[in-house]
Amino acid sequence: MSVDNDVRRVFNRIIKQVGDTVTNKKMKALGEFALELIVKRTRLGYGVRKNNAKRRRLRQLSPGYVKFRRDNRRDLDKTTTPKKSNLTLTGQMLRSMKVTRVRKASVLIAPTKRRGGKYGRGLTNAKVAEYQAKQGRPFNFLTDLEAKKVRRYYERTLRKSLK
Repeated sequence: MSVDNDVRRVFNRIIKQVGDTVTNKKMKALGEFALELIVKRTRLGYGVRKNNAKRRRLRQLSPGYVKFRRDNRRDLDKTTTPKKSNLTLTGQMLRSMKVTRVRKASVLIAPTKRRGGKYGRGLTNAKVAEYQAKQGRPFNFLTDLEAKKVRRYYERTLRKSLK
């Protein structure tokens, strides 16, 4: 499973409802709104296994990793604590999340860039996200409630453009 998530079903449903009024600019705005929801939920410590599923707490950190984070507390991102499982050691992966591709029928949201600093080890943020998903911490999907929020967001912006 790739961490690249195009949330295609959600966007296809929206496109069926609104037809030709969909533009790349509107789809990018929609993707950025979805991205904000994903990052916020993840920073709060929740993940989701597949699109339109319920959110779940991210799997706990191992005792050894909690100790490592405690010992390296000064390197922790300001949005986390040593015990908090929110995919944020340095914050690089979540900050690197971007809308990477926009098409009329889909938006691709994925981590970008190589990791820097002493925790980088030449890895890309996408590789780190894949590893986290394999470790039971998948996050790059929309929950059922987030999908509804995305649809409402698009409906509001669509109404504005039709007026």
